Amino acid sequence: MFTDYEQEGIIEEVPSSEVVSSQPTYYMPHRPVVKESGSSTKVRPVFDASATSYNGTSLNDCLESGPSLNPDLVKVLVRFRKRKVALTADITKAFLQICVQPEDRDVHRFLWKCKDSIRMTRFVRVPFGNTSSPFLLNATIKYHLQSYPDTEVVKELKDNLYVADWLSGADTADEACEKFKESQSILAEAGFPLSKWHSNCKLFAT
Repeated sequence: MFTDYEQEGIIEEVPSSEVVSSQPTYYMPHRPVVKESGSSTKVRPVFDASATSYNGTSLNDCLESGPSLNPDLVKVLVRFRKRKVALTADITKAFLQICVQPEDRDVHRFLWKCKDSIRMTRFVRVPFGNTSSPFLLNATIKYHLQSYPDTEVVKELKDNLYVADWLSGADTADEACEKFKESQSILAEAGFPLSKWHSNCKLFAT
């Protein structure tokens, strides 16, 4: 389950010289969640950063959640339903596209049972389950979008992106295709690939 994470640079093994660290250290418990109907990932790990350590404190107890930067969901849905051509997508492994600072990685450790051994590993990217993860994702995307002129697509990415799910649309199929291309390009430049595209238009049928 974690082999792909390691190959993609999402996690790393804790070097033997750093197992005993002078920095704060926290090990996150985890469990697998199986979803047979999943279109891409059938099994995914879920980490519990709210689990208390030996001193009664969890990682989430030490993190600021930050303000909610999500748009009003009702307004997002109303805007979405106004268009003739529906267009939806989500960001692939959204939280895992954001790096954790090296000095903070030891509080994102976990134990990985690999064959007959137990490996000490830690996250290089932000894991889902941290109380600050939603804020970090939204803040990073909004910061990235500041470097672009306020085109219609950029405005929609700012206003209609709820966590990692984007709800958009257009009045014609050609307009939807242009939004498809522009949104993919903009978010890909920040390392946020859009996937799981769905539409009521046959041009987007897979």
